[in-house]
Amino acid sequence: MMRNTGCSQTNGDRGQFDPDDLSIPFLLSDIRNQIYTSSKLDLELKLNSLQNLLDDEISFNYFDYLVLKIIFFKRFEPENGEIQTLKTKAEIILNEFEAKNGGNAKFLTILEEKKRLL
Repeated sequence: MMRNTGCSQTNGDRGQFDPDDLSIPFLLSDIRNQIYTSSKLDLELKLNSLQNLLDDEISFNYFDYLVLKIIFFKRFEPENGEIQTLKTKAEIILNEFEAKNGGNAKFLTILEEKKRLL
């Protein structure tokens, strides 16, 4: 069984980015692993693909996307005014999760880890 790598494997064309092969968890992991080493164009394609897959703005996946987008801007466009907007959106998501799940100790530990990312 062939594992979905997010890269086309046909005709010996290995390593080529194919946005149709991706799932949200794979794409998040792939971007996290390459956020400091990949080219701007490659990261833009992957971030855009991830954004298109995300439909629920109140999720940890969307929060992780926002953090990756912030890192992307800090690396390639440090003067971009969108950085603060993205941070604000991420903080709102965390605050909403905290309000809904304040009594769950395990969840609060995850929430604290997410807050450190900002």
